[in-house]
Amino acid sequence: MAETIQMQAGGKTYSIVLLDNDAARSFASQLPLKLRFEDYGQVERIAYLKKKLSLGSAPQSHTPRRGELNYYAPWGDICAFTGPFRHSPGLVPLGRMDEDAIEAIRGSASTEVLFRKP
Repeated sequence: MAETIQMQAGGKTYSIVLLDNDAARSFASQLPLKLRFEDYGQVERIAYLKKKLSLGSAPQSHTPRRGELNYYAPWGDICAFTGPFRHSPGLVPLGRMDEDAIEAIRGSASTEVLFRKP
């Protein structure tokens, strides 16, 4: 079953709905996490995890859309997409966030973003 987590950025709290897959459960098991996002490729913000996610049977190839939270397995980073992107091997879908949450990540300017369970 999908799980909802919280993200805190810029003094506000946002909900993120995680997918029902092994990688999303692995991400949730690492919470709480403070991550610093940086611009990457104009359509995504990325933040590196200290510990890689366990992928299990999660899809390991994906075509991301704006508002998605993904994991790029080869580099071990979390990707928040601010626009659409091409199909990418190694990209694992984790969940979805609303427009306000994606704008908060875009505006985080390397300040810490907290992911936690409610």
